[in-house]
Amino acid sequence: MPKRQVADAKRSIGAALDLAVPTGDGGLFLAGWVHDPHGLSGGLTVHTPFGGERRLEVLEHRFPREDVAKLFGTAPSTDRSGFVAYLPGAPEPAAALQVHAELRLGSGGSIRLVPPLRPLSPADARAAVLGSLPPQHATPLVLETVIAPAVAPLHAAHMASRGEPEIVSFGRGPETPAVSVIIPLYKALEFLRFQLSSFATDPGMAEVELIFVLDSPEQRDELVHMLHGFHALYGLPMRVLVQPANYGYSAANNAGVAASIGRTLLFLNSDVIPDQPGWLPVLLAALERAPGTGAVGPKLLFDDDSLQHAGLYFDRDVRGRWYNHHFFKGLPRDFLPARRERSVPGVTGACLMMTRETFDAVGGFCEDYVIGDYEDSDLCLRIRKAGLDIRYVPSVELYHLERRSISRHQGYTRGVASEYNGWLHARRWGVMMEELAARDWSEVPPPPALEDSLMRPLSAGAPTDTALPVAVPGKSRLFGRANRNRS
Repeated sequence: MPKRQVADAKRSIGAALDLAVPTGDGGLFLAGWVHDPHGLSGGLTVHTPFGGERRLEVLEHRFPREDVAKLFGTAPSTDRSGFVAYLPGAPEPAAALQVHAELRLGSGGSIRLVPPLRPLSPADARAAVLGSLPPQHATPLVLETVIAPAVAPLHAAHMASRGEPEIVSFGRGPETPAVSVIIPLYKALEFLRFQLSSFATDPGMAEVELIFVLDSPEQRDELVHMLHGFHALYGLPMRVLVQPANYGYSAANNAGVAASIGRTLLFLNSDVIPDQPGWLPVLLAALERAPGTGAVGPKLLFDDDSLQHAGLYFDRDVRGRWYNHHFFKGLPRDFLPARRERSVPGVTGACLMMTRETFDAVGGFCEDYVIGDYEDSDLCLRIRKAGLDIRYVPSVELYHLERRSISRHQGYTRGVASEYNGWLHARRWGVMMEELAARDWSEVPPPPALEDSLMRPLSAGAPTDTALPVAVPGKSRLFGRANRNRS
């Protein structure tokens, strides 16, 4: 059926059903708008091709629609014509390509509405749901009662569709690598030349297994051509796993682990560039030095030499929502508290090292999150739940040109995926984050003697008391710019 709506500025009421998505488990997600300044409508009835009927008595979750306000000449600041809704129900014989609806009127009549055909693939349907309302209107109630019931089954269906990745090899890697380095790739390939040139000139990278996982398969030929040239130039052995489709950060890392053989795993972003050679053995020594350590992460820097990451911590925003933050973000590289190796609540997945044994014990990266964000902190929280420590290692310094890949994912940047992931993360880990936020991280016992081979010298005249207490949430606000995502 062709789309049918009422969008005539001369009429006293208008409406459209822009999206109707069956979720595969009997649910139905709706998005559209109703312009009804005189209160003429009385609810919505949706009909499926199989004779099913769903009634929506109240359009509860409303938000502004600038296009509708412009059409009817109303002020955008007062418009609340947009709506989203989730209607549970029993599964039908098949997912309907198209439903139709009736906007019931108080007069006893109705307005017939027909949405476009639904997106066919679970990934496209998921993206449509996540893009159906502005992020600022994705309240916890909307996320819990409308977005999550629709997104979760669609996401699960998309993840269940995975096939095996294609493997392309360049040279022969070590038979018993000290570390398997796993680097997920999505869209942003321009930093590989810098990353690989640093690897090729670093003796500490000679016995590692290097695995790239491409999560944007449309770039397969471009990447293979690029890496073929780098292999010819440097002789660096590596493998590329090409995912059949975009399945997200967690799935890419898990696929890399499944294809790897190293006893120790390093998860590394493609936009992370080492400052100096010799960094990997130092990070590995830090992981092995302290018994009971589940993961370690280094100091990460912006390209202006300010701090990007000195460990993760958790804190609420002014609305009470939990977010991930980086200690000392934006402060100088040699800020004294950031020079101290210590326990931290978590470390970013941009550069995170752990043993395969620990990875397997905690279940790897959780694949319930959409596209990217919060998977690394979820992993860290599961490591802590297992009773293991997480340590920040400032003697290893790398540059991180953060969020260059995920910012290119239109399905992420134009929707509420980040809000959904944050809601899911808080729902699962709110109690533990509360406990970690209440802990005084400045009272963490002093670490063993540090590896100083990569430690930058302090600037002239600076004090040398490396036992300076660490600034902690609630006690000091020396954290610099807050980061509200995975990065």
